[in-house]
Amino acid sequence: MADLTRIAKGAVVTFGLTVVGLGLNYLYNILMARWLGPSLFGAYNAGLAVFNIVGLLALLGLDNAVLRYLPVVQPAALGPLARDITVLGILSSVLIGTLTYAGHSWFIAFIDGDNYLNQIIPYFIVAVPAYVTGTIFLSILQSQHRVHLRLVTKYLIEPITKFAVFLGLSFFGYTLVAALLGFIVSNFVTAMLGICGGISLLGSTSVAGSGGASVKKRSILRYCLPLVSGLLLSSIGTRSDVILISHLNSASDAGLYSAANQTAAILVIILVCVESVVAPYISDFIAKGDAPGLKRLYCTSLRWVYLMGLPLFFTFEFYGRQILGIFGDQFLEAQPCFQILAAAQMINLATGSANSILIFSGKSSVIMMNSALEGVLQLWLNMVLIPKYGILGAALGGAAVMAVINILRLMEVYYIFGLHPYRPGLVRPLFLCMGIWYGLELLGDHFERFTGFHRIAIFLLTAAVGVVLAGFEKEDWLMVRSGFQRIAFVRYVRG
Repeated sequence: MADLTRIAKGAVVTFGLTVVGLGLNYLYNILMARWLGPSLFGAYNAGLAVFNIVGLLALLGLDNAVLRYLPVVQPAALGPLARDITVLGILSSVLIGTLTYAGHSWFIAFIDGDNYLNQIIPYFIVAVPAYVTGTIFLSILQSQHRVHLRLVTKYLIEPITKFAVFLGLSFFGYTLVAALLGFIVSNFVTAMLGICGGISLLGSTSVAGSGGASVKKRSILRYCLPLVSGLLLSSIGTRSDVILISHLNSASDAGLYSAANQTAAILVIILVCVESVVAPYISDFIAKGDAPGLKRLYCTSLRWVYLMGLPLFFTFEFYGRQILGIFGDQFLEAQPCFQILAAAQMINLATGSANSILIFSGKSSVIMMNSALEGVLQLWLNMVLIPKYGILGAALGGAAVMAVINILRLMEVYYIFGLHPYRPGLVRPLFLCMGIWYGLELLGDHFERFTGFHRIAIFLLTAAVGVVLAGFEKEDWLMVRSGFQRIAFVRYVRG
């Protein structure tokens, strides 16, 4: 009983900050979509897709190396190791950014791409060094359990910065440029805050003194290079949808698809939030060979992610038209894509932290094979389906690949560690949500005012309460009570 009352200090704050950040980012995307329109919104997202590929390559998987090595090295080695990883990241970002800038015009001309990419991509390239540096330092904070600093920076300060720059410049008529500059400035702000937080953390723990890092640069690169090679293939495949849609169809279609995809991706933020808390402990349990602790963490984190995601998923499925209508009537055409992508993201949630377990167990070759398979399969399906079915084909291809890869990761964790996160009680909330929706639909037929967003709000609230009552176990109630008392979650999972 005493163990169950020792829950992550700040778990409630963590979820609160994530919800606020999610809301701000979503409002920002809505504002951009409405002010830019589908065409310019699609152009922006095509450039963003290129940035994500370049940024991933420049990052070299060093954020994963931070979470892999920093939680388990000796305190005196933290400072030198963090410095080595940061230097590798800065050098890589400058080199990759320079090469991308030098070759982007030639490549766009080679593929007969739209000219707007020539104008947009240089803006995104400017942000690459800041993105890499900020990501590494935020991972350093995360590795030492300073999750709140990371969340405040990523989910509060960064979207507020984008809002401020975009709104300030848009009033002068520079809408697309305002969005691009907002992206650049927010990345630099994140980098500066991450650096300040990281330096303060390392200084306060007195680890910046003498003592060489116990992990050499060669070992870091040996861990990262297979990882990033697979992730790069995966990123090219998964980001190729927006690029191919804008190239083969139109920037307007890319904008419709981006609105659907970004809204569906709200679901995965729940998983990201939970993993930002538990990732260092997954690494710690694996390093210490604590199989019972790892299994307990695996099951608990999946149950919470699944239960939090389920009401939102059914809201997306049952009321997709009303939700996409927030972007504007032009975006209603993307409703089928939105519902398909939401189903794929729910599968992602329902497989839990399987990928993190593989990463932090040092299974770089397995991650590389998974990522390579994901990228190749996604690129092939996009090239086959998008020319024939447009944005619907992109959604179908993306959903199929996401389902296959997540199930594969689940099977690999079970084969390697003998772990799976499922319990019979997870089925009850699924049927309960469908029953609540059916009951509300019957009521809506008898009450004329029971329509639109009133029905959505009532369904979401009722489903959330129902899921808690149907899916929570005894230990979950203890976690909630302790969470509001600000007692550390990590001590619970260590129990």
